[in-house]
Formats: sequence, structure tokens, C-alpha cells
Amino acid sequence: MLDRLWYKHLPNDAQGLCGSTELSLHLAAHTASWVAELDNRPIGIALARFRQPDETTHKWSDLYDRFCTKAEKISSLDINAELTLCAEEKSLTTRNGQENYEFLELLAVNPDSQGLGIGGMLFTRVENYLRSKGASALCLVTDDGCDWKFYQHKGLVRIASSTAKPPRRPSGAISIKKRYSKRLAKPKKQCPSNLIH
Repeated sequence: MLDRLWYKHLPNDAQGLCGSTELSLHLAAHTASWVAELDNRPIGIALARFRQPDETTHKWSDLYDRFCTKAEKISSLDINAELTLCAEEKSLTTRNGQENYEFLELLAVNPDSQGLGIGGMLFTRVENYLRSKGASALCLVTDDGCDWKFYQHKGLVRIASSTAKPPRRPSGAISIKKRYSKRLAKPKKQCPSNLIH
């Protein structure tokens, strides 16, 4: 799914590998996950991070390393360059040198399923999870390529940003990384949906 969202500019053999590599990077940091399915195929995913991930997430870090090793064998792909933007996002997840563990780590909806309310349902699940854990705020770091109006509609406010020159983009192209935050109140009713588990 991530390959079709964020890596469609790459050759076909590299798209899936970059998508899988980035997904494993996010999975290594998550503490809860939700997948939306339709006809037994995933159409959306949300990952949340509250405090430290447990010891089982090391398998995702190992998988990330294996994907990177595999990517190094594809001559047309510079995996480090492609994931530079992801690393930039991670740099905004620190506050005064301390990790901030109240994050929407990843929210992605298959392009063919966008506009059906899947993103909103997944976002509500993350919000309710973080509230139930006692989080006082939900934070998100994203880039200028995402639907940031969606997050603003959900009540998030931009609190920081940075600018980076992404690799393999036309000269003069920049990417603006944005950090958003939202105060969390008491838990809301859980969104009823048989699509998400």
C-alpha cells in the first residue's frame, strides 16, 4: 500500500521494496496497530506509539535491516536516499532531546479506498487508544505531500516544521516536514466498524 502512495516515482521493482522497508521502520516503533480490510484485503493501516514499544518489535527492526540489505543490491535504488525523508520525520519526534511517545506513527489508506471514511475511522481508533493509555496529546509528523487538511480537520495544530532538500527531486524542490499536535480529552465512544481489527 505504501508503495502506491509514496514511491510511485520509482521503478516497479523498487516501489514495493521501499514501501515494505518504510512500513517495517514504522512497525518497529509502534505499540498498537489497526488494519481496515475489505473483501479480505487491507485497505488501510494505522499505527500508534505510546511510550516504549515492547521487546517483540525488534523483529520489525531486523526485517528493516534485511530490506535495506536487499535494496542495496538493486542498482537503480538508493534506499538511504529514498528513506531520508522518513528519517527527517523521525527527527521531529523528539522534544528537548527526549522522545515523545504519544504519536500517530502511521496512517495510510489505499488510494482506491480514499474518500470512504476509512482514514477517519482509523484516526479515531488511534485517538481513543492514546486516551485510554492516559496520553495528554496526540502528535503526528508528516510531510507536505500528505493530506494535511485532513489532520487539521481532526483538530491537530502545527507546532513545528523543518525544510529539507529531498534526494532525487528536481533542483530547487524542497520538502517541508510538519509536526502537529492535539490535546486529548476524555475517551470518546469507540467507532463501530467491522472493517477494522
